[in-house]
Amino acid sequence: MANRFSLSLLALPMLLSCAAVETDAGRNSRIAYQDRTGQRIQLFQLFDQRRQWISTGGRELLRVPPPPTEFSGPINACPDPAYYCFVTGLHVAIPRTGSAPSWSAAGMECNVLDELSLLPDRPVRIRCERSARLAVLFTYSRRRGIISFFRICPNCWEEEFRVIGETGLFASPS
Repeated sequence: MANRFSLSLLALPMLLSCAAVETDAGRNSRIAYQDRTGQRIQLFQLFDQRRQWISTGGRELLRVPPPPTEFSGPINACPDPAYYCFVTGLHVAIPRTGSAPSWSAAGMECNVLDELSLLPDRPVRIRCERSARLAVLFTYSRRRGIISFFRICPNCWEEEFRVIGETGLFASPS
């Protein structure tokens, strides 16, 4: 009984810290993604939109506040207000409105892969390229935002990252 109680006390701070990240993206500027490739070491990516900062590391990133990490840096949004977009940290662009099959923004060429166009009501796979060797494949839905992403580049990690919680980057539920 005493062991169960002590394990519960140890798990409580971890659950509370995860809950802070999992709240709705509209109310919380911190959005976390977890690598889902089944590797022994789990990686997380934390996007802090208020600070415009991305961090990569272990489960400790889910703490509030997250500890500093050497694998972090600034994220910059597109200068074009017609797009949800990051030009550093994660090279992606999504039109804020409309349902185009392809678009260009901030030096990226993006295409919807598995449908005829960007759908308003269900997830689609999108590929955004900065060059032949630098691209991001991601799953996006208007309601949930970026659900998962996979970077394609010479020195990238090979993990697919999935959002922790219901809403990811660039969700527009209305």
